[in-house]
Amino acid sequence: MSLISVRTFARPFAIALTLLAATAGCGPSGPATVVVTGKLLKGGQPLAVPRADIGLGWVQIQLDGQGDASKLGPQLSRTKEDGTFEFQGDGGGILPGTYKMSVLHYEQGPPNDSLKGAFAADKSPIQITVPADKGNKFDLGTIDLDNPPKG
Repeated sequence: MSLISVRTFARPFAIALTLLAATAGCGPSGPATVVVTGKLLKGGQPLAVPRADIGLGWVQIQLDGQGDASKLGPQLSRTKEDGTFEFQGDGGGILPGTYKMSVLHYEQGPPNDSLKGAFAADKSPIQITVPADKGNKFDLGTIDLDNPPKG
């Protein structure tokens, strides 16, 4: 193969690589996301999890997005001992929008929900809105299951 034919082949390849490298990381990497925090209580107290130390029980919160917020699929979190929780999505947060929140309280592990399905995905009255105009962090405040928000 002559030097001229190698240059003829290599030049378009080099140009393509240069363009690819120049555009990598440019432009938006996707929609803006928000880290969502809050605190979940029932009767003014965090839901008790007697055997959380060995992973036998937990409080699971799930957000199911509506409209554009559904693009990332259901978002899951667990409460800490003090009732606080955080939704980070894949690390940077979740999409702004409207979500239905479900809560399952496994004192001794699944399938025994001590809330008896009252806040399961198909029954929960809790609806939250994650705004797009409040920055990349948003605190829902305290959500008390005895008086849940409805939107």
